[in-house]
Amino acid sequence: MALVKNNSDRALLRILIIEDESLVRVTLVETLRHLGVKFVASASDAFSALKAAAEFRPDAIICDIDLGAGPDGVDIAHAMRAKNPKLGVVFLTSLSDPRLKNTGTRGLPTDAIYLKKSDINRSSILLDALFSLTDVKSPENPAIAPASKLTGIQIEILKMVATGLSNAEIASIRGITVKSTENAIARLAKTLKVKDERNANQRVLLTRFYFELTGKILKVS
Repeated sequence: MALVKNNSDRALLRILIIEDESLVRVTLVETLRHLGVKFVASASDAFSALKAAAEFRPDAIICDIDLGAGPDGVDIAHAMRAKNPKLGVVFLTSLSDPRLKNTGTRGLPTDAIYLKKSDINRSSILLDALFSLTDVKSPENPAIAPASKLTGIQIEILKMVATGLSNAEIASIRGITVKSTENAIARLAKTLKVKDERNANQRVLLTRFYFELTGKILKVS
């Protein structure tokens, strides 16, 4: 799925930015234009993204995963890939691991690149990502860390703890005993090296860890 052979071809790229935060969206557009990409379009939600894709016919998209209410970035990428199998996909998100967002049974599209917004410390990283789409497969991308060391079940338990569900409620949802749930949470805490602190219990610390992984901030008083 090579988009370009060298940097001199960057002006020919047609890139669609899909991002619901207006400041981030505008910044990404201006950054790519500053890097020499002349053809850049943008959209803020699924409807406008699909409409823009049909009219603009992008070579690649740079897409957030969490786009608020409605279809997420993974849904959009799959829909666009169905119409254009050669479409390059770069996910640019605050999520440390895509499993923190329910991506359904399909998971991420193949040959996509997964970048964390916090890791973009220079603008050329985006351009480098677009040029290397054939070399990186997001599910194995080492940038998906530290949550990558968690199993799918542990990710689900972490999300349920963070939403405030009790051990009994988690046990009921998963169809296991409360004791098994307690053990699972204890193993999760051990894996994440989360220990009780004087002013914060284990569940609060796990919740804080979850919000850190999703790019949000949770202060524990």
